[in-house]
Amino acid sequence: MKFSVIIINYNYGCFVGQAIESALAIDWSDKEIIVVDDGSTDDSLEVIESFGDRLTAIFTANAGRMSAANAGLERSTGDLVIFLDSDDALLPSVAQRVMSVWKRGVANVQYPLIYVDETLKPLGRCFPVYTEKNTPEWAARSMRETGAYLGSPTSGNAGSRDFLDELRPFPSSRVGLTWLDMYLQKLVPFFGDVMSLTTPQCLYRWHGRNESNSALLTKYVDLLEQADFVYEHANKLLQKKNRASSLSHENEYYSKLSLVTKRFFPSRYPAPLASLLLRYWQTVWRGEFSAKKILLSFLEPRCGGVATAGCALGDAESKRPLYHWQRWHNGHNSLQNSSPRVRMKITRVDDHVRSEKNESHSRSGVPSAIHVR
Repeated sequence: MKFSVIIINYNYGCFVGQAIESALAIDWSDKEIIVVDDGSTDDSLEVIESFGDRLTAIFTANAGRMSAANAGLERSTGDLVIFLDSDDALLPSVAQRVMSVWKRGVANVQYPLIYVDETLKPLGRCFPVYTEKNTPEWAARSMRETGAYLGSPTSGNAGSRDFLDELRPFPSSRVGLTWLDMYLQKLVPFFGDVMSLTTPQCLYRWHGRNESNSALLTKYVDLLEQADFVYEHANKLLQKKNRASSLSHENEYYSKLSLVTKRFFPSRYPAPLASLLLRYWQTVWRGEFSAKKILLSFLEPRCGGVATAGCALGDAESKRPLYHWQRWHNGHNSLQNSSPRVRMKITRVDDHVRSEKNESHSRSGVPSAIHVR
């Protein structure tokens, strides 16, 4: 099996060199490194060219991330493809870990990322948190019932060539779609299994220019706009591929984005608030407006532990509906949307889990400072 690492860069000359070195250091003999520079105006070109023939360099006019991803995928020849953001860095073990769970029918392997600062010093946080309960069945079920599942950012995925070829070419950034990871995550359960590794395989650099470092409310607006583009183009693709299923706006994920946007940016979303509230409650409770059921779901005694463990439901509970509190651990709800009592409980347990997680990382050999030449 051959790995292709496609690094997409735009004006990250200060970081792209470390991203390239991390890809070259992957412990896997059959690999190729492709760097697509999307019209940078800083010193990125000099940095990329300094690696000579150890990589394939593609220099394009600025056309956006999706177009750059298309250019890199077109040139690549690997059986598995990792799209690496140029401000992130892969760990050498990533290929070995991905192959340890790879099997026929897998479309994507996702893994956690270690948050680091600009100097690659760990910040004591990993995201997402996966356990053995995050199975392919969990991802498919969560996608079906809530419109989303706990996916990893762009650099935290290794996609199969078969899956990515089904999607080629990606919609151009000219149509407004810029979030590659959201587009792929919404589609992958329709084309194969999603495997989730429990150990981090990438360093996620946290700095002032991260796309995900925007203000919370502004990010919700961006998410809603991107979701509109994703649903439109994903459904066109699914129809073209004669898939029986399709993405519907009638799900909790989209309804929540609509509500937040309507509340804080009413001019950006003209739909009546009452209809948005009704749609949200219908998607969350599936029409079960029983006060008793709602109250019991909030008072579920395992709330904090399940939510913060980041795990899905076990096989014995596979036929139970996902209650509101259970959706939080799937990445669809925030603490702000919980009741004060539940919020306090989740926060308290979360601190404990985070502490245990950090200790386990130390025991497993994750250093306090990670160096990439």
